[in-house]
Amino acid sequence: MPEPIRKYRSNPGPPAGAIPIIERIPVTIAEAEKTRLAAIADALLADEPALAMTDVFGPKVRPGLGPGPMALIGDLSEIPLLGGQRKPAYEYRIALLAHDHDILILSDNRNPDFEAYLKDILGIGSLNVIVAGDATDRRIMPLAKRCLQQPPVFDQLLQTAYTSGSLSIVPHLTTGHAWNLAHAIAQQSGVEVFVCGPPPRLSRRVNDKLWFTDCVIRVLGQHKLPLTRRAFGPAALAGLVMRLAEGQDKLVVKIPDSAGSAGNLAIQSALIRNMPLTAVRDRLIGLLIALGWRGRYPLLVEVWDEPIVSSPSVQVWIPLREGGEPVVEGIFGQVVEGPAGEFTGAVPVSMPEDLMARLARDAFRLATVFQRLGYFGRCSFDGIIKGPSAADGDVHWIECNGRWGGVSLPMTLANRLFGATFQGGYVIVQREGLEMPERSFAEILQVLTGLLYDARSGNEGIILMTTMGLERGSGLHFMAVAPCLDRAKALATQASNRLIPAPSNR
Repeated sequence: MPEPIRKYRSNPGPPAGAIPIIERIPVTIAEAEKTRLAAIADALLADEPALAMTDVFGPKVRPGLGPGPMALIGDLSEIPLLGGQRKPAYEYRIALLAHDHDILILSDNRNPDFEAYLKDILGIGSLNVIVAGDATDRRIMPLAKRCLQQPPVFDQLLQTAYTSGSLSIVPHLTTGHAWNLAHAIAQQSGVEVFVCGPPPRLSRRVNDKLWFTDCVIRVLGQHKLPLTRRAFGPAALAGLVMRLAEGQDKLVVKIPDSAGSAGNLAIQSALIRNMPLTAVRDRLIGLLIALGWRGRYPLLVEVWDEPIVSSPSVQVWIPLREGGEPVVEGIFGQVVEGPAGEFTGAVPVSMPEDLMARLARDAFRLATVFQRLGYFGRCSFDGIIKGPSAADGDVHWIECNGRWGGVSLPMTLANRLFGATFQGGYVIVQREGLEMPERSFAEILQVLTGLLYDARSGNEGIILMTTMGLERGSGLHFMAVAPCLDRAKALATQASNRLIPAPSNR
């Protein structure tokens, strides 16, 4: 049996192979509510039995985490619309979960300076790094599939599993490729292989905005959603957008399986109200194709709620059913910018206690249904607070992220470094599309001299999450930690000012 995930309410230091989970917002629900949620999950399984199925991968493969090393795969390429040059930029980020002798699998060249930073400055441990490159086109083949097709890489994973007695595959996003890799390793090594994530079909469903919308209606009620409709073809899409635009200032068309704002097409109603229907149709289709849409329906059409007080993200850990109830680890306020609401960072929120409790209860109910469906691992629920103020706002849920991400990985690292007793503050910064000088990682460390966090000596500073965007001069991804939130925000501003050149006066 796998070693259970431990919930740390103190800070004993995580054992090798464990992911530190801290329950910061306890939630309890009545037995009658548990029965109702179980009935919802059972109905979903009756409609789609394959949601929970993992039998095809063999008796020695199962969801969970085993006592042996982890093989970490930070591949974003299987998230629709997030391929291309963005993929390798975040692969190192999942190394924040690693301990001594865990394996990090990359699709691009290694960065020895960043690996030394993880080990010496953050105390991550000695990683075994494997590069499964693709000399043809990195966008074609997911990283887990490459591990299967490259004998030197597969043999290293196989040998690690065999000598350790078990192996846990920890992907950024759990897909069939990760499960196929686990199956092949288990079949040839004869040992148990665990996948830190949900069954592949369930993973697809929870990350699909259409399926999640239906789940919110079943679990929480229609009132927990913005005004939402579906379009099943180009003419229907144009007609629906035109009808909604008559009484709403702003709409958004969503590609259901995209991540966050990558598949969001924001529409100012005033710009299309007087256009012919065919012109609206052609314009919408053209703009969606420019986002990377491949012509699949249905699409989601949603009213853009206004005014918005905040955009909370509830971070949840969902254990196996025998491992206890879901754990609400934190609620973060997302910083979003631009017309499509692009994620650029997050910070733990300070809200009225009643609102925090409502958010946590909603997320806990959804997670409870997911758990009964067979979900295991990291999950977050993103919403908005609509209204004149946080105290009087309505909670609307807009998407689920059934994967690791830009909030959950820094949060888990903070759990690891500081434990449950941490009373300070931290700020997550993630910005792309910047114009900065290209620098080596060693040069970046020099630029941030005096600001960097060091696990051996300090209690505040900047923690770099990844390296490639920084080195290319295209983006930032770091966490600022300090004894208080205001100090963390000040550190984040100082770091950004050092890394981003001041605009020219010319």
